Amino acid sequence: MLNPDALRGKRIGFIPSVWVDPLGTTGTIDASKAALRHFVEAGATIVEMGVTVGGTDLPPAPPPPPGDVRSEGWRQYIDNHPELAQQGFQILTAVDVNCSQRKVAYVRASAASPRMTAAEIQAIRDYRRGRQATARQWMDTAGADGFGVDAVVYPGLLSDISVNDGGGNKASFGRRDTPSAANGIPTVVFPAGFNDHGQPIDLQLLGRAWDDDKLVAMAYAFELRANAAGDGHVEPTTVPRLTFRRGHSNHRGGGR
Repeated sequence: MLNPDALRGKRIGFIPSVWVDPLGTTGTIDASKAALRHFVEAGATIVEMGVTVGGTDLPPAPPPPPGDVRSEGWRQYIDNHPELAQQGFQILTAVDVNCSQRKVAYVRASAASPRMTAAEIQAIRDYRRGRQATARQWMDTAGADGFGVDAVVYPGLLSDISVNDGGGNKASFGRRDTPSAANGIPTVVFPAGFNDHGQPIDLQLLGRAWDDDKLVAMAYAFELRANAAGDGHVEPTTVPRLTFRRGHSNHRGGGR
């Protein structure tokens, strides 16, 4: 539910080590940190967490079980969609995806891996459930007082924006990912204004497993304050505005 008061009384975790630009610029990080005031304006408290207050900067996790989950996922998708070949897609094996020359170099695989067994797949599922529980405990006990946080805030970008592919294994700008994918927990991303060069920036909120609705509500409450202050959504100037028409052709009576 979209609630303008969704941030009231909430504790938002802040991990100092993730707010550092590896490329040495500061404009984007400074603007992102300044945008945190909208959480406070909406009734939330920013709570420092992580190693600086005796905790950890990431949810503790053991090494994962063996198996190439990405390739196995593609194999199962291909197995369950024989119509891909009939529709002309040249995606017949996981290699066609992982090793595609259309992918930029630093995300392109160079070899295939063996299929996972049913036991290996189940072990991965069990591991993921364990990671969700560990992440919940990490958030439940965060902060110097150990009272926990409702969500953890991360920057989206860390530096000025240039091109997407820096060449080889070198990124062309600093980007911050949350630990959501590895732990099976949600992240919501939302606009937070712009940096000193006028480039749009965003923030991210990480939550516990199945907290998706709570995160969306908190992001909505943030955006209301940010938009009112001129620090929210930034409309692009490089493309024309999209037209919007209510209704659709399948609706009885036609569109409007």
